[in-house]
Amino acid sequence: MKKSESSKEARTEAKRAKYYDILADTDPRELALVAGIIDGAVFCEVEMEDLRRLPFIVTKPGDPSKQKVTPAARQYQKTQAMHANNIRILLNVLRKVESDATNELLKRLEEFTL
Repeated sequence: MKKSESSKEARTEAKRAKYYDILADTDPRELALVAGIIDGAVFCEVEMEDLRRLPFIVTKPGDPSKQKVTPAARQYQKTQAMHANNIRILLNVLRKVESDATNELLKRLEEFTL
């Protein structure tokens, strides 16, 4: 295994752990349903980190006023859109957990009101 592959795997595992830590209060059944979304978000983050190291614009050697977008820039844009969709889904799951916890807290508070 190459050094870059092990580094990529380490970054992936660290990011995956971060997501699972954020979603720790989520029902395990719901967490199992969004596991693929978590993996997709992690993949997108790692890919965007790698793509950021590449040039996004190249200039024509004879005419520096002419610029061209590179394939890396287009791929970054597509990956960023996928990542935004994954995060949107995960935020909805997280809000549902917070909403459920808030509702439970309100129910318990109503029991103590006189």
